[in-house]
Amino acid sequence: MSTTDYGASFVLTAAYVIAGDELRMLSPGYVRVDDGVITDVGEGAPPLADHADCPIIDLPGQLIMPGLINCHTHIGDTVVKELGYGVPADVNLLWQPDGLRHVRMGALGRETRVAGIRHALQRALATGTVALADFREGGVEGVLELREAAAGLPIRCLAFARFTTFPLHDDAALEGNSIGLSDAQLAELDAGLDVAEGFSPLWANDTTDLGLTQIAQRVRSRGKLLATHAGETAQYRELSKARTGLGDVQRIAKFLAPDFVVHMTSATDEELEVAATAGIPVVMCARTQAALGYGIPPFVRAARCGATLGLGTDNAMISSPDLLAELEFMSRSLRSKTGDPAAVDATALLASVTVDAARILKLDHELGSLSVGKSATLLVIDMESDNLVGSVNPIASIVDRASPTDLTMVLVDGKLAHGALPELLHSPPN
Repeated sequence: MSTTDYGASFVLTAAYVIAGDELRMLSPGYVRVDDGVITDVGEGAPPLADHADCPIIDLPGQLIMPGLINCHTHIGDTVVKELGYGVPADVNLLWQPDGLRHVRMGALGRETRVAGIRHALQRALATGTVALADFREGGVEGVLELREAAAGLPIRCLAFARFTTFPLHDDAALEGNSIGLSDAQLAELDAGLDVAEGFSPLWANDTTDLGLTQIAQRVRSRGKLLATHAGETAQYRELSKARTGLGDVQRIAKFLAPDFVVHMTSATDEELEVAATAGIPVVMCARTQAALGYGIPPFVRAARCGATLGLGTDNAMISSPDLLAELEFMSRSLRSKTGDPAAVDATALLASVTVDAARILKLDHELGSLSVGKSATLLVIDMESDNLVGSVNPIASIVDRASPTDLTMVLVDGKLAHGALPELLHSPPN
């Protein structure tokens, strides 16, 4: 037997299986894999007569679940970890061109940045992340740095290109709200789309209504993903209103219509309704928003509006690309913020990093749930670890306390990507 896989076909049996798009708990359950694809998921023991042709791997005390999907990272700034720790709010930490992170990252060599990104991707994989959406700094070159860093790693990286200079117009043009993108800017957008899976204008206030419309048309014509930041702070809303008469959330819904919007931390109920009514999913990044002093994203209010929700870890210089940590922080923070321990549904939180995250990133045809026909990309969690033993609600334990030390293995397309393979329970006859 290979040290990296069980062969083309095998069956995993476990104490728990989180199955299907509904994230149903099967206890016990099994998953069959053929050529990297899930071909059967069932409750109880697998019928030996139906699976006599392949090995059966018993995972006692373990839980099998879908791999995690991170809907928003800025993984490039991992090379300046904690640069923003304790930096006062009136200091430009994030904004181009003079923000501290951009100046420090630009001063580092390409080799250093690429090596840093690779370390961060390896950490993401080791914490159960199998796919992520990264918003790239540096235009085309930034996308190519991500590609080089990810080469050979079994983690899906969706790159969102962006412009290299901000804002896209001078103050007078932004105040006039009539000018569109220049030919050079449209050419830069096209160049980004040539190498990336998507595109992200930084926020609505970098361009005009016409500019947002042009970006949307260009991206849609290429069949690529489109996303942006909105509603992060009251500044986003008030600046947009002063220039255009509409808040930034209303403008992106009307003129950009992105596949998803990131943050919405300061969003009003009206703005959350705007996004939900327009069918725009919302991606929230609780740990980084809290660290920046912006607050806890309104996950519960957005869910009540009917929005599809995903989670991201955002800037790697502030938060590790660890979705288990993100889940725990969000779970506990929301109960504190609402004052209601029953306000947070554990399955809904888990969906935000699995099946709903896959829908947001248009990966649900192959990732996000343990369903027949999807990729055998999954995690195995040790429910008998010192941390998790005694759990009476495994899904709640995953979102509220599971850590990377509880992760037994990660399979991507049926092959071992992290961890160790247990021994076979049953081998097919020769």
